[in-house]
Amino acid sequence: MPRYFIHFHQVFLVVLCGYVSYAQKQERWLQKFHPDSLVNRDVKLFPMPIVQSSPETGLRAGFSIDYFFNTGHARDSIQSRDSFAWLVATYSTRRQLVIEPIWQIYTRNEKYLLRGQAGHTDFSEYFWGIGNEVLNLDSPTTMFYSRTYFQGEFLRKMVPNIFAGLQIQISATRNINFNHSTGDLLNDVRGRANSHTSGIGPNLIFDFRDNPFSPTQGWFLELSYVPHNRKLQSEYNFKEMLLDGRKYFELPKNQFIGFQILGNFSWGDVPLRELPRLGGVNMMRGMVQGRYRDKNMVAFQAEYRKGINRFLKIAAFGSSGMVSENISNFSTKNIHYTYGLGLRILVNKKKNLYSRIDFARSSEGNNAFYFKLMDAF
Repeated sequence: MPRYFIHFHQVFLVVLCGYVSYAQKQERWLQKFHPDSLVNRDVKLFPMPIVQSSPETGLRAGFSIDYFFNTGHARDSIQSRDSFAWLVATYSTRRQLVIEPIWQIYTRNEKYLLRGQAGHTDFSEYFWGIGNEVLNLDSPTTMFYSRTYFQGEFLRKMVPNIFAGLQIQISATRNINFNHSTGDLLNDVRGRANSHTSGIGPNLIFDFRDNPFSPTQGWFLELSYVPHNRKLQSEYNFKEMLLDGRKYFELPKNQFIGFQILGNFSWGDVPLRELPRLGGVNMMRGMVQGRYRDKNMVAFQAEYRKGINRFLKIAAFGSSGMVSENISNFSTKNIHYTYGLGLRILVNKKKNLYSRIDFARSSEGNNAFYFKLMDAF
């Protein structure tokens, strides 16, 4: 046997014996990376890579820095739910830059609830038109623009689990360009493409979920009304109303089903970028975001999950939605559908925090892949 091979094994045995002796007194370093140790650890700062593929972005990559915390104290009479604050930065193969902070904070004793997001985007998105009579799926124009925005909700607890307050919306969309002309389609929207909007209005939230990250029982309802007008330095006069209702059911044998209905209604002189849209990473997964847009939008989704072991769940979901210029013109012939399958991976047991991998498809044949922290709703 070669001498260097003998020397290697001698060194290896000395190191191994030393390590075993050390491990008798202290926790083994590798044990910290055992799945049980990871999911039971008290997560606070959670850096996470982002990799997504969807029709609206192409391949999108970047990172998020997620901070989880709790403002409460053990001796508080009312225990506050966990809060989070994120910073997300991504860039896509379609030259889409997104930088966004996102937050949801329950203050001590849940006296206040602060939610919102802000950011800057240099973006491009497909545009087929407004309403249900739009361009063919495979022949859109591409819209380029820069947008800076802030949306904040400042709410006070009225009674346990019920919050009321104000929502502030500010958005500036500039430098809109289209990659090619589509005749009358663009003539109808060019005048309201670039825009600066600002609005403020009442907001009401009923939050009876058992967990803010991955609820398994309870319900949630948000109602808001935000008028935008020139008194608030908005270039456009319009009003919008949001209804977001969710219900969760925990079933036997580690099963779950949840439902969400989302309505976004607006009237007045609504600029192009502020029109409600179908599609995206949370609602109508699988549809290109903005495939259908108009002044009014209604969407519904359901998701079923079943645990397969301590760390993994499988999921199946489906959604439907429609848009219309007027609420009275909603029609079942304009309903669109999406569906998909997913995997849920436990990140932290204490916070019931999961990441999700979803593959979704629309009734028009689009495919989309999503990798995100937290559930869709």
